[in-house]
Amino acid sequence: MTILSRPRFASLLFIAIIISAISSSPIGRAIAQDAEKAILDITGVDVSAFPQVSFTVYGERLGTPLSDLQFDVLEDGVPQTITTNEKIDVGIQTALVIDSASNIRSPGLTNTPRFQEIAQEVVRFVFDLALLDARTDHLATFYVGSSEDDFATLTNWTSDHGSLANTLEKWEPRTGTTNTKLLGLLKFTLDQFADSGIESNKQRSIVVFSDGIDTVSEVEIADVAIKANALHVRIYPVLIGPNAGDGRVNMERLAILTDGEFLVLDSQGSLDRLWRVLASQRTQQKVTYRSANPDPRVVSIDTTLGNSRTINRSADFPPFTVRAAQVIVPLNIEGGVLIERVATEFDSPVDEMMPREQMLHVAIEWTDGYPRQVVRVDYTVGNEIYSQTEGISTTGASFPLPIQSLDVGEYTLRVEAVDELGLIGRSEAVRLRVEVARPPAPTPTPEPESTPEPEPTASPQTEVITVTTGGTNSSVSDVLFTVPIPGLEQPIDVTRTLLLTVATPILFLLILLVFRSTRRRKEPGQQSGSYVPYAAAVDPDATEPVDPFGLDDATEPAIVSAFGVLPPAYLLYEEGGDHLPKRIALEAGRETRIGRRASYSDVVLEDKRISRIHAVIQEREDGFFIRDEGSSGGTFVNKRHLGVSDNKRLNHNDTIHFNAIAYRFALTDKLPPEEQPSPTAQNTDEESTEVIVGPSN
Repeated sequence: MTILSRPRFASLLFIAIIISAISSSPIGRAIAQDAEKAILDITGVDVSAFPQVSFTVYGERLGTPLSDLQFDVLEDGVPQTITTNEKIDVGIQTALVIDSASNIRSPGLTNTPRFQEIAQEVVRFVFDLALLDARTDHLATFYVGSSEDDFATLTNWTSDHGSLANTLEKWEPRTGTTNTKLLGLLKFTLDQFADSGIESNKQRSIVVFSDGIDTVSEVEIADVAIKANALHVRIYPVLIGPNAGDGRVNMERLAILTDGEFLVLDSQGSLDRLWRVLASQRTQQKVTYRSANPDPRVVSIDTTLGNSRTINRSADFPPFTVRAAQVIVPLNIEGGVLIERVATEFDSPVDEMMPREQMLHVAIEWTDGYPRQVVRVDYTVGNEIYSQTEGISTTGASFPLPIQSLDVGEYTLRVEAVDELGLIGRSEAVRLRVEVARPPAPTPTPEPESTPEPEPTASPQTEVITVTTGGTNSSVSDVLFTVPIPGLEQPIDVTRTLLLTVATPILFLLILLVFRSTRRRKEPGQQSGSYVPYAAAVDPDATEPVDPFGLDDATEPAIVSAFGVLPPAYLLYEEGGDHLPKRIALEAGRETRIGRRASYSDVVLEDKRISRIHAVIQEREDGFFIRDEGSSGGTFVNKRHLGVSDNKRLNHNDTIHFNAIAYRFALTDKLPPEEQPSPTAQNTDEESTEVIVGPSN
């Protein structure tokens, strides 16, 4: 029997009489089991994956299955779009409380000692009905210990339900205590819910076994009910032993105030319905939506039942803090980022230097522990702002930063990341240093100083005699100049000597010009069998004087006709313009330089899209290779861009783009018969669009 208690305040006596009258009436006793009383609660709000928000909803006696109800979700009064609404097993958390007064050993309504009746029902709950799930359901057992104020734990919270049932089955209650403070034990049990560390969205309940709560104050019962309701705990009082007085009424009242149910243990299995009710509370609805608010406070739901009754429920968000992303720009030099550009000429404009873009990698960190989508990244260099909206992950972004306008110097780089909540994370200011490698400017060649020729002086030993043989109408050949030289018997014929002196260098120059013309490469539109010179002129930027005839380099390949010999490979025209050569022969064992300027190149492609020297193709022991020479338009093999330092091996039928001009690389021995050139066809005088490059003899 529970110890008696008196009202602490006389002023509460009137309230106690009213509550007692209502709860002890047939109307009051029916309230706890009112099947028409709908229950709908938001049992928990989960922000662990924010901005994704999940909350669980529990419902009873709704007239419609909870899973069939349509919810309107609002966050701080703003409608939200539900992304998922699914049925899940949340589980239950139930405490078994035993009023272990001395009469606990007395026979109960089944003529079995009351503590054994309790153990049998719990064993039935755990083993016979098998209604519990070890993955989600937690049980605990509490009782009064060695004294009336000693509230003890028989089995603490556990999902090992079999162990709890076995412990209770072996338990022997103490003897000697006549009364127990049952309401105090209930408060102690409620504290165990708060301190359990178990998810608070489980349906919580207390099943208290007692022979009745005798005369106690209404305030004490109200205190327990208020605390239970604050923790969302329902109390199910179970009467053990005969008691038809106030003790039973007080137990019914406690069930009413906590939305529980009063039961009587009067036969084996009489609690089966209770156990099934508790097990059914395991299932709830999980509703998910994505928030756009960095500081939400309240989530609420509205739904309409079958009887057109509208129910609104709300729950507070747990405390949490959202911060903007931390943006980090990795540095490749101390205190900044180094960008290296290359100019092909000493006077190349800034926008022609390479590269024109710098791949910039940015790391994004979430110090608040809530990764979320980044909708935009802004890059600011000087006064220029570039924005990226695609290819951004929650951990970072890579962006081809335009740098075509950046010359040598230092700039300031700032990066901002805007997330889906509108929060802006900013990087620290980063020093951006640009360095440019340029060829040296050519050294001007000094003009030689003219030396005045000495005035001719008459030699005392020389006498000039003019003899005419044809009168006034004589031709030049009729004029004879003779110079008497001391010691010579005959005079010298000055006319013949002068003619030989003038004609010899002129003849030599003509021979060189003819030889030079035979070394020209074939330009588009030239006859078959003509050739392009192999870089006969030196680099105009060089500091040495230019040899116009290319005679200084003894190793310079001479151009020979490939009579009867086919080169090992060709470049076959694909696209770019009808003015371009249709076939370019690549001879064995040499470099073939391709460009726009004849003084730099072996193969000249007259097109503004081609750089002065664009690319080089070379045959090695293991095949043909191509490399880009820092061209402004780029060189691509099968649409793959080549860097300045890349040496790409060519395979048969590879497509090569010099900027937008395309040729197909073809090995001669792999060409189909219809594409095979005839060895003799290369030496005809017919119009040809083939350019042949070959070594000297």
